[in-house]
Amino acid sequence: MALSDKFNRKKVDPTAAGKGQGGILPTIPDAEKALVTLNEAIWEQMQQEYHNGREKGQTTHNKHLDPYFKWMPGYTNVITGWPGHGKSQLFFELLLLRAVFTGKKSVIWPSENLPAKRFYQGLVHTLTGRPTDKSQKNFLSLPEYKRAAEYVRDRIILLDPPSGMPYTPADMLAYFETAIAKYGGAQDKEGIAHCMLDPWNKANHTAKQKLGGDESYLIHALGLCTKWSMDTGQSLVLTAHPRRASEEMGYGKSRPVPTGGMISGGQTWENMAHYVGAMHRPFDFIEGNTQAAFFALKCKDERDVAKRGEIGYKADGVPPMVPINWDPITNRYRWGHDRWSPLDDEKVAKLYAASPAAPAPQLFTGNGAPAPPAATPPIRTSEATGTGFEAEATTERFGPRQITSADLT
Repeated sequence: MALSDKFNRKKVDPTAAGKGQGGILPTIPDAEKALVTLNEAIWEQMQQEYHNGREKGQTTHNKHLDPYFKWMPGYTNVITGWPGHGKSQLFFELLLLRAVFTGKKSVIWPSENLPAKRFYQGLVHTLTGRPTDKSQKNFLSLPEYKRAAEYVRDRIILLDPPSGMPYTPADMLAYFETAIAKYGGAQDKEGIAHCMLDPWNKANHTAKQKLGGDESYLIHALGLCTKWSMDTGQSLVLTAHPRRASEEMGYGKSRPVPTGGMISGGQTWENMAHYVGAMHRPFDFIEGNTQAAFFALKCKDERDVAKRGEIGYKADGVPPMVPINWDPITNRYRWGHDRWSPLDDEKVAKLYAASPAAPAPQLFTGNGAPAPPAATPPIRTSEATGTGFEAEATTERFGPRQITSADLT
């Protein structure tokens, strides 16, 4: 007996799909492939966690921030904050910490921190704590500058699609996969473990209208991101600006702490992301006031990753237990009353230290370029085939994946 007969379903009418007519369900070839039982492969993974412990979030190498944010492989992390409040800088610094203390690489699309020379100058400044501008005090010597630039070059990959190349969210994931295939992934000792799209608002979202507006578009696009991060084991960071809070919110006024619900698309962000956080500088309009606060707004697994809460400036005026301040001299965030930074570690200075008499290291000759892995491992860890990058027939395009009528229902 056919299923349609068993459940008294009407024959599928493609023109009626998605119109709310009772009994109308799509016919899916090989639908049983979507059913998962507790098989030997899954049981093996469960036993490994039983013996070795559950997978937990990985340290940021910042003792103050760790309770509120950790790097969880497979997570899509959404970080919001008003423009200029330092969310990008914070995560550039966190990715440098991962490079310094674990050797892991990152791919970053820093669309608001280009051209490339400015982006890399900023990273070198943060790594060394010293400016690259000779008009400022304590600037780097050229040998130090070159050594630091070489260190950054081998660990932070800049993504900047030339004019004419696509840049939808799905395109960005495809570029990230290209980098992973070249340099290795999260499972490799010095492979790429983090990818950052900064900010979401600058990507191409023209498919939004075809998909019925913000909410339906975000369900599709963020669903693609979360599926991709879980399949690849990457820690994916999406920064996103909130909408303007009110017409009265102008210069000289403290802006409210943004939440996921304040990003264009609303509550869908907090519903779909694994983690949502916010960086906030309440007094950025006051010259010289660099107080900041970080808010952990949502974490899918508070036991094994991070708890909700806040660190830094307190809106109620109570002195914070752990102040956070932005230090423009070192291009770093300073934590606690002793204004500590993980990059103050003396081991970091050895990464770029060079004697004035030492010859400047040769850069960009190809000799120091990271070699690709001997055997390119599978990018995805999941056996699922629905990756979101299959080419399917349609007239509407959303990055490398083609939108079908099913996406519009």
